[in-house]
Amino acid sequence: MDDRRVLSGIIYVVGHGLQWRKAPAAYGPHKTLCNRFVRWSRMGVFARFFAALAAEGAPPAPLMIDAPTSRRIALPPASSKKGLVAAASAHYRQRHRIDNLFGKIKDWRRTAMRYDRCAHTLFPVFTLAANLHSDSISES
Repeated sequence: MDDRRVLSGIIYVVGHGLQWRKAPAAYGPHKTLCNRFVRWSRMGVFARFFAALAAEGAPPAPLMIDAPTSRRIALPPASSKKGLVAAASAHYRQRHRIDNLFGKIKDWRRTAMRYDRCAHTLFPVFTLAANLHSDSISES
């Protein structure tokens, strides 16, 4: 069975939040899709796929902002936005990009409903969603 077809089927099932047995027959047998997803997840194929795509692009800007950092960034009220500090504005833009990405990931029903409860199957779902939505997030 063609790996591209299987990968397309995995993306379809994960993106639509379907059970594996409800996968369209055009992508192949549902058992093959499920078995390859679990096997590839345990082997780290999706993590390597994500790393390879990240390596192809330009060096990424730092996007990691934890909750305490985001609380320290004090944005002034709307009446005094002229005095917005450039650094705070940059942090806010980065935080906004992260929030948008998590919003897009939550649009995937499978992640919103937490169908995959094991880390080795949940992480690939996040990496697939992040890969597919990273271009739309970087533009905003």
